[in-house]
Amino acid sequence: MTALRVQQLALRARALPDEAVTFTVEAGKISALFGRPGSGIREVLRVIAGLEPAAGGEIRLDDSPVQGLPVHRRRIGLVQRDSTLFPGTVEDNVAFGLKRAGWPKSDRGRRIAEVLELVGMTGAEGDRTDILTEGERARVVLARAIAPKPAALLVEAPTWFVPEVDRIAFRGRLREVFQSLDIPIVISTNDVQDAVGIADDLLVVHEGVLRQSGSVSRVLAGPSSIEVAELVGYVTLIRGEVKDGWILEPGAGAIDFPAGFPLQGTARALAHPAVMLGVPDDSGLGCGVSGTLERVRAIGPTHLLDIRVGERTIEVRWEWDLNPPEPDAVIAIAVTPGTLRFFNEPNTPRPAASAEPSDATRTEDATLPSVATAVSPALADAEAGETPTEDETGTAPPRSATAAAPETPEHPETPEAPEAPPEEPSWERPQERAAPATPREFTPSEGLMAEPPPPRVEPTTVAYDPEERLREESGATFISSGAPAPAPSPPRTRVEEAPPTSEDVEHAEERADDDSVGAMAPWLQVSRPSRADDDENAPPNPPDPHRGMPLD
Repeated sequence: MTALRVQQLALRARALPDEAVTFTVEAGKISALFGRPGSGIREVLRVIAGLEPAAGGEIRLDDSPVQGLPVHRRRIGLVQRDSTLFPGTVEDNVAFGLKRAGWPKSDRGRRIAEVLELVGMTGAEGDRTDILTEGERARVVLARAIAPKPAALLVEAPTWFVPEVDRIAFRGRLREVFQSLDIPIVISTNDVQDAVGIADDLLVVHEGVLRQSGSVSRVLAGPSSIEVAELVGYVTLIRGEVKDGWILEPGAGAIDFPAGFPLQGTARALAHPAVMLGVPDDSGLGCGVSGTLERVRAIGPTHLLDIRVGERTIEVRWEWDLNPPEPDAVIAIAVTPGTLRFFNEPNTPRPAASAEPSDATRTEDATLPSVATAVSPALADAEAGETPTEDETGTAPPRSATAAAPETPEHPETPEAPEAPPEEPSWERPQERAAPATPREFTPSEGLMAEPPPPRVEPTTVAYDPEERLREESGATFISSGAPAPAPSPPRTRVEEAPPTSEDVEHAEERADDDSVGAMAPWLQVSRPSRADDDENAPPNPPDPHRGMPLD
């Protein structure tokens, strides 16, 4: 498989080794040279194609050097932004490359039709070049470059002629065309979205120096320097003094950084606009940086806000609601967790290596990701062959990472406690202090719970004696085992009663139904209105809604 290898390519004389450009593009892969205008990406393409000399380095195609070969013998196709077409037809222009490459005349017509279909110009062989649109001319230039089947392809600004609204779809189509060629392809662009939509790898070039290279997602997610971060779209949220785990900037705010980051002196925190939102200052969702609203711009149904933070303006999206905030309102900036990037300012000395733990290796808040882990004093003593004491094993507060051991007094007989150093005012990083540990009793079934389980409440047992209710209503006597028989009640005088009427029978049936329910489970009784026959002067009651409903 053919691969394009660029090794230590220097664009200017007396360039240092770290200022050279080195990269490899395998067959079927697409790499994007990305940089600002004047960064040198155009010169890299022209040197590879043989249109400009190189100050040093080597270019290999299929493991063969090509520096000494003329342009037409390098088998490298080149599409430049200012490439022109010859007067004549589309077919004449595409056939020019085939003639230079020595294609038989009998195969040229078939190949011309293939490449024109590939670039979306089917049936345009007879069209004159002077009547073509700008986009059509660019497509013919691309067809002319790929017609001879080059071993590698170089394309400058592949989307410059496409309207912004159509670029997303065009990038996808162009990537399909490039992948069908199955050769190493290098594009150069000033728009990072071209790299995102077309390329596999991203090569960031600045002032003729390759600053960072890797997969597109890798470079965009983890820029290696402030310079690269700003080139790919990151903005500075805060720039200020590093103190006690915070970056402080008057007039902007403060942002804390994870433990283990080697920040000191002056540092920055950067974020990408894709992960930033504007929120009300009193929402509690900000990252620690806020500013004053300067301008509101519509973007579809939502808005873009220009926030004045210190001496710079930061653009954020407003998605809190559909109405923009009031002018001069204080807006906090919210950032997706884990997307901030921290850097020391250029020319800031890095922390010197030392056996003693540095301030950066302090105990990290539990909510922050760990990047560097400090070695505890107990572990260091254990590795040195010493037995850790009770204070060092975690049963007592650990020793400070920066506190020095007290000196041995001259007179052991009357030891004196060393003086505590005076406390210096400093910004204290807010962190939750753990409450003193108290012993808790847990059972295996309860597991590791944050709080002890609530006390178990035993259900109340309602004892019901049906004999008691029947005894109250009927006056009957029940003799249970082991209980003395009650005294016999005096005989009752039988009173002749009048025969019952139909109303009395109906009321008696209702009473029997209600009383049977109460006799079975009195605690399940539902409240019922008093019956009309209880009070002769009471108005008639409405029907009982509970009648006929289940009681479970």
